[in-house]
Amino acid sequence: MGRILIGLVALITMGTAAHATILAAGALYGGSTQTVAVCYLFNAGPVLVTVTQPKIISGAGASIPLTFNNCPSALFPGKICDFYVNPITNTQAFGCSVNVSGTGTDVRGTLDIRSSLGTVLQVEQLR
Repeated sequence: MGRILIGLVALITMGTAAHATILAAGALYGGSTQTVAVCYLFNAGPVLVTVTQPKIISGAGASIPLTFNNCPSALFPGKICDFYVNPITNTQAFGCSVNVSGTGTDVRGTLDIRSSLGTVLQVEQLR
């Protein structure tokens, strides 16, 4: 009986881990006028999802400290959040990544590279 219980717990745990997803976009370069990198998330699914480890990554591979992050650890259905870095250098490309988990995760997102005036210079969907 103990082995069956251990087996069931292992299967349940593995099933939960299988629902974790890393969404990422990049590398995007907006040219010499780029100053802001923004990642948006939208929970299009019917259930709340867990959001962890939002990152903006430089072309050198370094995670840059976020200037702003309003993504809660629990993103409810139909809600949108974003995180960004301002300023970014104008000499390299940038990317973003975030971990999302939950049953039936259906999260979409984009990475925007913008000028200081807010003009979108480049955009890519998170996958």
